[in-house]
This record gives sequence, C-alpha cells and structure tokens, in this order.
Amino acid sequence: MNDTMIYRVLCKYAKKRGIFLEENAPLPDGVNGLWYCFGGGVEVISLSRHVESLPLKNFALAHELGHSCLHKGVGNLFNRKQCREDYATAKEKEADDFARRLIDRLKSS
Repeated sequence: MNDTMIYRVLCKYAKKRGIFLEENAPLPDGVNGLWYCFGGGVEVISLSRHVESLPLKNFALAHELGHSCLHKGVGNLFNRKQCREDYATAKEKEADDFARRLIDRLKSS
C-alpha cells in the first residue's frame, strides 16, 4: 500500500471512530499533530499545516490515533508542565509504537 492509500485508510479509521480530523491546523512549530478528547467523548485530531511530507503526515495521524485508542480516559494533552516527564514520555512512546505497528501493517497489506 502506498502513502496516499495509507493516509486515506487512516482518515477512514478516524472517521469510523467518530474522530473529527482538522487538517492544516495552525499548530506551533515542532508539533505535527494533537489529539483532543473533550467532554461527552468528542475527539479531534489536528494535523499541522507545516507537515508537507506524506509519510510524516501518516505517522502524525497514526500517532494521534494511538493516543485515542490507548489513552482515552487517561487525559487529553500530555502537558509536560502538568504531569511527570516520565509519564508523558511513556505515553508518547506508546503512541509512537502504535503508529509504527499500524503503518507497517498497512504497508504490508
């Protein structure tokens, strides 16, 4: 599966989970994506307008989907000022691992 097809599959997966996808979001430099979970279970994934590389966009989307799948109910943004650094780092690593496995699986299909 090529990168364009992977992106389409990831977008469909987000939609199937009821996640609103905000593309070309005005996120700060160095932030490729964010996952928000609001009251009532409303979820939004924002992807940075600065990410032009499709493989990087795929990884950012898969990473944020990882937060949705693995960390829903744990908290929204892992604000490093509000939680222990090792906790935030562990959650980011989990989302990275989820993204890598998901993209690898999609590439092989």
